[in-house]
Amino acid sequence: MLHFYQSNRLEKLADNLAGILEKTPLGDPFEKETILVLSRPMQHWLSLVLAGRSGIWANASFPFPLKFFDEVFRLNLGVAFPDPYPFDADVMIWQIMVSIRNHMQEKEFSPIRRYLEQDGDGFKVYQLAGRIAGLMDQYMTYRPGLIESWKSGSSRKPDEQWQAALWQDIVASAGDAKNRAEVAVLFLRKFRDKPPACLPPRLSVFGVCALPPVYLDVLDCIARHTDVHVFMLNPCQEYWCDIEAKRVITRRAADRKRGRPLNADDDHAEVGNSLLASMGALGREFMSVVLRYDTCWEHESFEEPGEATALGQVQTRILRLEELPEKLD
Repeated sequence: MLHFYQSNRLEKLADNLAGILEKTPLGDPFEKETILVLSRPMQHWLSLVLAGRSGIWANASFPFPLKFFDEVFRLNLGVAFPDPYPFDADVMIWQIMVSIRNHMQEKEFSPIRRYLEQDGDGFKVYQLAGRIAGLMDQYMTYRPGLIESWKSGSSRKPDEQWQAALWQDIVASAGDAKNRAEVAVLFLRKFRDKPPACLPPRLSVFGVCALPPVYLDVLDCIARHTDVHVFMLNPCQEYWCDIEAKRVITRRAADRKRGRPLNADDDHAEVGNSLLASMGALGREFMSVVLRYDTCWEHESFEEPGEATALGQVQTRILRLEELPEKLD
């Protein structure tokens, strides 16, 4: 079963985790508790909190999410990612520089050619390759279907043709190596209806604000065969997946006047809290993805920050999804 725990305070999430560990200890005392964290400082802080709660804390594993998923893929699919990883942004940048020079005279690369006309020392092509490598890394994480269509040569829009050519060169230079998103899709296809091997008896993911959808799908797949508890920070106790920044709503209103087609959901967008709307896009998308899972249980433990300080007033308005006043007390 997949359990999502939401709170605006890490302390509350730690209390939730401690309660689970106390009420339902693992059957084997020598079995390690597996808790995915995003940083080593988070591991140290959580260990101290759990030790203070129970009096002792030991025999736990705190892998990073990427390392944990890599190990699951290796044990179940026999896929190991080489070092250096050819799909790492810092590695792809060099292949992209070579590919840009090789394709420079092709019609699809005319925008790139115009941009690099005055690149006498090669710095602009290096800078551009770095930006493209970062985008490719994001595509693999958040839009695996798009790069899969590039790889197969299908569903190519005119403005994507040069990107598809670069991606095909990256894949060719990688040889037999597969990217993580591609392996994750293989894992989901194989283990949707049968249990993977070597899963921990319980898996916890602590302190996340966002995870790529493909890894949420993997967690959902694992949760069909073992308990998975995801403890996520959420600054707002209200439903805020429909809020948008003021500039976005203004732009859409202008597009509507020009007669440009809009999505049906665009008419329901609102600002809510302008700070959350403008700076919480990644968390908003994460929350909207979480709500799609029909196999999960949600647990909430929000706490009012209080309004004794300016920071507390900002946090309280975000928690309630209320607009900030023009002047804070």
